[in-house]
Amino acid sequence: MDWSRNRTARATQRAAAGFALSASLVVSALPASAAAGGHLYLGIGSSVERFPLQNGVPSTQPDLTIPGYGGALAVAPDGTVYALRFNGSGYNAFDIYAFTSGQTKPSREIILPRNGQCTLSSPPIQGLAVDGKGNLFVLVVYAQSGARPFQAVVRPDAFPICLGVAVFAANASGKAKPLQAIPLNDFYFGGMTVSNHDDLYVNLSDYAQTDDIANAARHPHQTRALPAQDNPSVATDKDDNAYLLTYGSGSLINVFAPSWTSGPPTRSISLSSPFNETISLAVRGKLAYLETLPTGSNGSVGVFDATGNGPENPLEVVTYSGIQGPMAVGP
Repeated sequence: MDWSRNRTARATQRAAAGFALSASLVVSALPASAAAGGHLYLGIGSSVERFPLQNGVPSTQPDLTIPGYGGALAVAPDGTVYALRFNGSGYNAFDIYAFTSGQTKPSREIILPRNGQCTLSSPPIQGLAVDGKGNLFVLVVYAQSGARPFQAVVRPDAFPICLGVAVFAANASGKAKPLQAIPLNDFYFGGMTVSNHDDLYVNLSDYAQTDDIANAARHPHQTRALPAQDNPSVATDKDDNAYLLTYGSGSLINVFAPSWTSGPPTRSISLSSPFNETISLAVRGKLAYLETLPTGSNGSVGVFDATGNGPENPLEVVTYSGIQGPMAVGP
């Protein structure tokens, strides 16, 4: 998603650096079916930090820190971490770095080429996601707001789209050619995710909808448009339910089953304060993880029952200092 746009709209202050605080508030009992193992990955200052999940609850202390990277974040099924590099004043959004599970030095770099056929020659990267086969999905914008992107006959060395999602193979490196390029007709995007079965979800903020694009890596075709006011973050679970973090009168998680075709969401989880100022959502097993808007230097991650419906309080809240926005769950 466009983190800078979301920060402007949702906050006036962000922490620049820091480490996890040893603070945890138990609110209710976790469900017996809470997923065991795995990690929560957070952008903390100018680093990516990995926190072990213990019965679904993230630790207050990281077991891995990747300094100098963040900005956007995705984790593959084998634990490979994808992120951008911090250049001292912000994140370089033209190259993507891959870290083999447990490593703090990148093993690969994916270089997005310049594209003189669009209104921007180099793209901001507004989202990263990984499917069940390890394919990397990159939301790229080679166009400026207010100027319609154009695309003439594409040269062999040019990037194939001006706005949309490019799909790279799991082992892509260097100036790799995308497996697939999915054009999108919008300038402002919210959340993006892809399910294990290659259903791609992208929020088109200008159109107040989140598109569901099936078989996205090989033969993409839009199957549904999920209604939404603004979805800064989107997630899926193993049963292919789509979870849309929705801003409106307070924050909601609107859940759409794979069978949904029209009408209201299949179910909705309404979030209590402070999670009515939530900026990121992730789902693992039967638990949902929500990241609050930082207050001063502190932000929080709340653990919720992902199977719920109606008003819901967090099962547990863990507070971190220097939290930046990108969040993922994985091995």
